[in-house]
Amino acid sequence: MTTEVSPCYWPWLSVVIDSQGYIKPCCIMTNTKLLSSEYYDEANAHIETIDDLSEYLLTDFPINIRNKLIEEGLNKTKECSTCAKAEKRGNWYRHDQSQSWKNQAYGVIKFLEVTSSNICNQTCVTCNSYFSTKWQTIEHLFTNNSIKRGEKFALSDSSIEKITSVFPTLTEFVIKGGEPFSDLRNAKMLERLIEVNPDCRIHITSNVSFISKKYINILKKVKNPNQVELHGSLDHIGKKYEWIRGTSFDKTLKTIKQIYEETGIVTKPSPTLSYFNILDLKEIKDFYEDYPYTKWFKKNADHYNWVYFPQEMDPLLTRTQEELDTVYESGVIERNLISRYNENLVKILKEKIEIMDNIRGFKWNDKL
Repeated sequence: MTTEVSPCYWPWLSVVIDSQGYIKPCCIMTNTKLLSSEYYDEANAHIETIDDLSEYLLTDFPINIRNKLIEEGLNKTKECSTCAKAEKRGNWYRHDQSQSWKNQAYGVIKFLEVTSSNICNQTCVTCNSYFSTKWQTIEHLFTNNSIKRGEKFALSDSSIEKITSVFPTLTEFVIKGGEPFSDLRNAKMLERLIEVNPDCRIHITSNVSFISKKYINILKKVKNPNQVELHGSLDHIGKKYEWIRGTSFDKTLKTIKQIYEETGIVTKPSPTLSYFNILDLKEIKDFYEDYPYTKWFKKNADHYNWVYFPQEMDPLLTRTQEELDTVYESGVIERNLISRYNENLVKILKEKIEIMDNIRGFKWNDKL
């Protein structure tokens, strides 16, 4: 059965399991939006509580979201409010990525995104304990309520079995974290996927700061290195990278080189745009375009992930129009960015920077 006209097709073919185990059609939908939805049965919200993942797309929640998108549109579908707001801002518009799916049948999972745990080795300034266990060691230092908090979470063996059971139907499999290479659950799933569906495209979002020999050996089994999209969360270079993410920049570059030399897989830098890197985007782009083991693929503002939460790190809220104009003038983004500068958010941001300065052992402003 094909779909009707819709601005977004994620609820037709996609299933996402986030870093706390919540199931949803798209990674932009937060579990808060899902659990408050008028359509959603909370008992079916989590991977541990369902019996058969393959039937998720046939349950009431995604069916009702599909109907609402067709009948009322994106702006009136509250579960999709993040993308609706992004469209109004002129920023990244995720549902455009799904337009190629509109003539496909629904009811069978073709796109599966899995976060096996929130185990991570970094304390990125833009992150929180919902996505990173390492953040749990420092979150008590931040008292502002915009920090999103989460417990340590990892998929059970039974949940992994539910996930691997749908592998034969997939055309794309996405692994996120936490840090994927920190968790051997992902190794188990990758080995199974390569065995039962060797033509499936694999997307891995990693901080690429380290990789074990086990993962190298698994990636060598992929039929073609071009099947693997390795998106490196590389938010800057040099000491600015180390302040933002909390690990060695030189070690990260060595890992990227190792992955290429041993598997043939090229890392695609995928910086998430925030207050901390928006003004340096051309410098970042130039560096990774010249580095022989990375391939820059970003083209315009809509191809980037943006920090919308916490709000004080959203560059459109904490950078002035004059500052944002320099980004457009550099040619690295193809349209102008509109500032909605908020002094109160800047004040909160400065407080967080001071806390992170103490954690890092050197000051952000010293590296400007």
